[in-house]
Amino acid sequence: MIAKDFAQQLFNLQDRVAFVTGAGSGIGQMIAYGLASAGAQVVCFDLREDGGLAETVKNIEAIGGEACFYTGDVRQL
Repeated sequence: MIAKDFAQQLFNLQDRVAFVTGAGSGIGQMIAYGLASAGAQVVCFDLREDGGLAETVKNIEAIGGEACFYTGDVRQL
C-alpha cells in the first residue's frame, strides 16, 4: 500500500462533521483545511467574522469541501 493511500484510509472523515474553533486564522484555519481535505464537513467558529472566517469557508469550498461559519464565543453555548 502506498503511503498516501494509507494516510487517506487512516484519516478518512467522509460523512463526518468537524467543529473547529478559531477557524478564522492561524492553527484553527489550518486544522479546518486539513479536516476538509480528509472529507469532513467543517463548521467554523471564531469570535469575529472579520477574522477570516469567510475566507476559510471559501477556500474549503474551492477544494470541493463543505463548510459554513458562525461567529460567537463557544464558551457561551
